[in-house]
Amino acid sequence: MKQVFFFVLVLMQLVIFSQETIYFDKNWDETSKEAASYYRKIEQKGGLYLIKDFYITGELQFEGYAFNDRDPLDLDGVVTWYHQNGKISEKRGFSKHIPVGEVTAYYSNGVLKLKGNYKYGQFDGLYTEYFSSGNIANQATFINGVVDGTHTKYKADNELEFKVTYKMGVLDGLYEFYNNNGRLFNRGNAKNDFQEGKCYDYFYEGQLRKEYVVSNKKLDGWLYEYSPKGDTVGKGEFKDGIPLSYKMVSHGITNGSKFSAEMQLVNGIENWKIYRDSVLVVKSFYKNGIKYGVWQVYTFDGKSLFQNRVYDNTSTCSDEYLQTVRDKFDPFFFLSDRFNFGSEVLDDDDCTVNIEQLPADKDAHPFFHYTYTKTSKPEKKSNPDIVEYTDPTRKNDFPKKNNCVDFYKEYKDVSVCTREINNVTYKVFISENLSRLKGLKMFAQPLDNEVYFYYQQFRNRTYDFSKEPRPERYMGFTLPQVLKEALNEGKFSNSVISRVLEHDFWNIDDFSGFASDDALERELK
Repeated sequence: MKQVFFFVLVLMQLVIFSQETIYFDKNWDETSKEAASYYRKIEQKGGLYLIKDFYITGELQFEGYAFNDRDPLDLDGVVTWYHQNGKISEKRGFSKHIPVGEVTAYYSNGVLKLKGNYKYGQFDGLYTEYFSSGNIANQATFINGVVDGTHTKYKADNELEFKVTYKMGVLDGLYEFYNNNGRLFNRGNAKNDFQEGKCYDYFYEGQLRKEYVVSNKKLDGWLYEYSPKGDTVGKGEFKDGIPLSYKMVSHGITNGSKFSAEMQLVNGIENWKIYRDSVLVVKSFYKNGIKYGVWQVYTFDGKSLFQNRVYDNTSTCSDEYLQTVRDKFDPFFFLSDRFNFGSEVLDDDDCTVNIEQLPADKDAHPFFHYTYTKTSKPEKKSNPDIVEYTDPTRKNDFPKKNNCVDFYKEYKDVSVCTREINNVTYKVFISENLSRLKGLKMFAQPLDNEVYFYYQQFRNRTYDFSKEPRPERYMGFTLPQVLKEALNEGKFSNSVISRVLEHDFWNIDDFSGFASDDALERELK
């Protein structure tokens, strides 16, 4: 009689246990039935527990075996997750909670989403992710959890994002990166996580922009730069990162003029000459990357001296001397600031310099003076004060290309254009109303991955500067603190932001990268 009673008691306990229900909220934290999004049924079978999770509406969400009955579950064998429509979401194998064997995942319509293989808890062999269309989205080969071989990633169906080569987790071999238009942006060779050998950069529209050679992390050999039309606009020779010679013409127009520069290394000193419309405006010198000697700064037309600047041996005005790759792999190679030959070469914050300001009109500044071009209309060519102007933001393709919309209903005089480029969201605010732009800037709070740019729009009309003042366009930035720190610490280059504005939103004929650089520098100060 006692044996029968004991058997019935054990049977009752097993029945009660098999009916145990645990409730979870949407984050899989235990909760009450009333607040639950999921619930769990547990049944003991031999030395294992059969775990079944359900959506609160009753559909099976998970099924598998574990060595224990409480989270974190120590899974064993093949386990399966389900979409709420009953189709398999994911299936994978475990051995004492260590992933083993094949893993597959599926979209809710049953299309394969992911396929790979585990070996001792690490990916091993071919790993592939798919778009819902069935086309490959991401593919790489692993050896014991480390990428080895070609890694290919797509941003959309058949639109490459990058194709790079790894050697046991380290970039080593050919690489290709593509822009948002699906065109090649960079290609070259890498070694030990750095560029090595012949490398190429391309304009956003796909034309070759730059080719250069990297050896032992330093620029070594000839660098060539091209215009969108394919013309050679510059070249420089480097040896172990040291610039030997350099000659370059700017791609765009700045303040109505074309700037260029040339440099020769003589007895270890870089002799620089900067030209505005082929007229010499700056003679400068660098020794080991440090501003050196007596600089002559001329008026915009080169007719008279504007400044003498004397840098003695105690000068702290330095620029990166050796032209090297970044600490972290970057498919772009950025030359240091002096190779941009813009107005920033005359910035002397925290520098030891003696400036002799000569009696010249302030408007005659070699960089800031604005040269207005003559109109293309024959009857007005003789009058340089009359300009037929079309603002580039008013051209038909600009709003569509850059996803421009009215900012707010109450701010109908402001449009905002938004594009995501290289995981950074750029928002460009455009308006004729300058006070409105500055007001927006005052209260702006961009997220960590956002860049705000403010651009003053001018009216399309004929300007007669004999009867009205010449306008100065306002440009401004608002940056998140984390990006400011990265720029100030040299972890991120100012030129990356200017390049996006100059080539993605505008083009080199309609936008001055130098002017946006100046605005960015003001923001960083």
